[in-house]
Amino acid sequence: MIPLRNHELGALTARAGRVPYRIALFLVQNQVKSVCPGARVWARNSFLTDAFRPFKSDLDITIWLPSHTNDGIERELLRALRRIKRIFPALGEANVYCEEGFRRFIRFANQFELRRDPPTCLRFQIPHLPVDIRNAQVSVYLLRMLESNLHLLRSGWDGQQVKWQYHLRQVQFEPESVLGNPDPIRGILNCALGCSLATNKSIIEQVYSYLHGGEASEIVQVLFPNRFCYLELPRALLEGQVRELFLAQTAWEIWGLYGQQLLYEQKMDLGPHLRRLLGWLAQIEDERATDLRTGLEQLVAVVEASNLPNPSDQVRES
Repeated sequence: MIPLRNHELGALTARAGRVPYRIALFLVQNQVKSVCPGARVWARNSFLTDAFRPFKSDLDITIWLPSHTNDGIERELLRALRRIKRIFPALGEANVYCEEGFRRFIRFANQFELRRDPPTCLRFQIPHLPVDIRNAQVSVYLLRMLESNLHLLRSGWDGQQVKWQYHLRQVQFEPESVLGNPDPIRGILNCALGCSLATNKSIIEQVYSYLHGGEASEIVQVLFPNRFCYLELPRALLEGQVRELFLAQTAWEIWGLYGQQLLYEQKMDLGPHLRRLLGWLAQIEDERATDLRTGLEQLVAVVEASNLPNPSDQVRES
């Protein structure tokens, strides 16, 4: 019997580790189609890449619905996903799109995040972006990935290298220059903000301090409006590339919350959160800010028109 090499054993383990995920995906597809026959379901994010780690990675999915749905279908979808999550806890985020809403909000998508969902990406012609807007999207993509993995990166690169090789190649950076830094957070942060704020090391240091539990300076608040929009916006800071990062963060929030608002765990909080972002944007007067305000107002209308109750108040499941 010929022994397996390490890389062959690793590949075999990864393939075997995908089996329960494929079974869970099959169950979700069947449950969703039983609720809404015209729906489609597919996997996205790490499950499709070499960054997948069996029993540590989540199974994130996309649900594509027909244009016309009703509250009853939305409730049944939520129940179906909850039932499957009880037996497969690794079932992660579900983005839910329909054709009409997709076309209304797709212009706000971050192109690098969208590429993690290839079937959805194929439905949209990714535009060529001006350099400053592209750099802002790169920065926001890496900042969001850093935020979501912060608790893991505080203890070093252990088990995170492959994932970050993928993220960095997504934005056309050579991973070695970042992965060689013994401090993962500093390495990623230098990369994330360096392309947008290369001449302002002070801002990078302020963000680094905040990510390690320090006080959020006014500039940090502007760079993370998803966390601090309940505060009064320091308008003087909305200049140059900081402004671009703020607008890119706001666009990410619109697209992300559109995809998740049907199944959002704290649904009743979405309207006030979006209105606070509107308040910040009201202080900026240019064409892009106006477009973002329009998108936020449309999303507020979608959220407030939905009669799907907060999951904490759901009726008892069958």
